[in-house]
Amino acid sequence: MQNSNCPAEQGPALREKLEIGYRPRGPNGPEGNWKFRQKAAGYVALSSILVISVVILTIGISVSLLSISESQLSLAGKKKEETVDFVEGCVEDALLELNNSGSISSSLTLPEGICSVTIDSQSGSDWTFTVTGSVDNHTKSIQVSANRDSTVTVTSWKEVE
Repeated sequence: MQNSNCPAEQGPALREKLEIGYRPRGPNGPEGNWKFRQKAAGYVALSSILVISVVILTIGISVSLLSISESQLSLAGKKKEETVDFVEGCVEDALLELNNSGSISSSLTLPEGICSVTIDSQSGSDWTFTVTGSVDNHTKSIQVSANRDSTVTVTSWKEVE
């Protein structure tokens, strides 16, 4: 008896098994569990696509929310700077008024808006006053101490809460 490893010599039954698409016969007919395996593979693929989609969607939403938050913080910082610039302009107008007339009115009008001025103290030629202004609900106050002799000299300038 010959013991050969060559498929051609082992007969047509072995060639049939080696052909592409060979499905072993099982208790459920010639298809065996092949259809079940195809359906299971489809469920796995569908589940994988759903999980990957959820992960990508979550990452996308997170990036969008972070971007919106950063934009809001940037805008708030810009508005704060605009408010400080506006109030500093009011302080300069108040100092100019103090230099020209020797007094400061309780409100100052600039093209950007109106500032209120509060005289904290005035003793001889020493003045301390606070200027408050708002731009788009951002309010800032600056307290200034100045000496008015022949000209106005600022001795203190600080932002207050």
